[in-house]
Amino acid sequence: MIYNDLVKLAEEWLRESSSLDTKPYLNSCGAVISGSGNSATEKPYAIGFTSGISILIECKLNHSDFAVGKRKTVHLDSGDMGDYKFYLIPKGLVKTDNIPAKYGLLEVENNLISIVREPEFIGGHKESEVALLASVVRRFQKKSRTKNKWHE
Repeated sequence: MIYNDLVKLAEEWLRESSSLDTKPYLNSCGAVISGSGNSATEKPYAIGFTSGISILIECKLNHSDFAVGKRKTVHLDSGDMGDYKFYLIPKGLVKTDNIPAKYGLLEVENNLISIVREPEFIGGHKESEVALLASVVRRFQKKSRTKNKWHE
């Protein structure tokens, strides 16, 4: 498995979670963004938005990648994106004891994702989330204007 495979699984999980579940982080997300970010301190690997909440999934393939991500100071407060936050890792990569407080843990084995630990509500930084969404909309509009310019 390579990094991009893990990110695609995270995107699919965010899009396809049950919309009938009572846990808000299990509602399917109408908008999912991956591989982008709006600052040097945070690059969400996959973030989904549904019913006024955000779910952030950080994908980690190995111990060193996980250790670097865990040390980021942005995890120590609620100044980052994601009302609910998960790590998505290959099965058995780390123990739940090593996961930051309030983070959930998703493990993947044979392209199937299992919830190992439930997340707690943290409350994402809404200004950062709006900035990310605005950035995506700007890029989409720019591409759309360029395309339409040649087809008029």
